[in-house]
Amino acid sequence: IVQPRSAQEVSLTLSTLVDSNDDSPQCQFAVRSGGHSTVLGSTNADYAVTIDLSMLNRTVYHPESSTASVQPGARWKSVYKA
Repeated sequence: IVQPRSAQEVSLTLSTLVDSNDDSPQCQFAVRSGGHSTVLGSTNADYAVTIDLSMLNRTVYHPESSTASVQPGARWKSVYKA
């Protein structure tokens, strides 16, 4: 399991996994957001790297436009609170 804390870390993780496919069998990975199961083996791919986005859980409300920026690991309780 990889738990990136920024978009840059997500990019680095994906680049590393994809680049490793050039010299070896395809490296499988699955992406998990904040609300999905944390049970080992619950990804869509066997023997895969799980990219867990639960650390990317910030929500910012923008009152001037009545919109919100919600990161992929956010849970609805915190989104509604913001």
